[in-house]
Amino acid sequence: MQLLREDRDEETWFTTISYWADVEAMTEFTKGDPTEVHHLDRDPELLIELPKRIDVHHILVDVRGLR
Repeated sequence: MQLLREDRDEETWFTTISYWADVEAMTEFTKGDPTEVHHLDRDPELLIELPKRIDVHHILVDVRGLR
């Protein structure tokens, strides 16, 4: 997992990247659709906008050995 932070003038943006063996492992962990967002209770209080979905990307090139 990686947590990225971008400080802007008026706000701070965070991006979380998690790594999975495959989509099936994600589905097993979430017990359903891995792109469905499960908001935490305080999300509306802390986030400017609530994400509507989870983006799933596949690693095509891994030169740093992060896989």
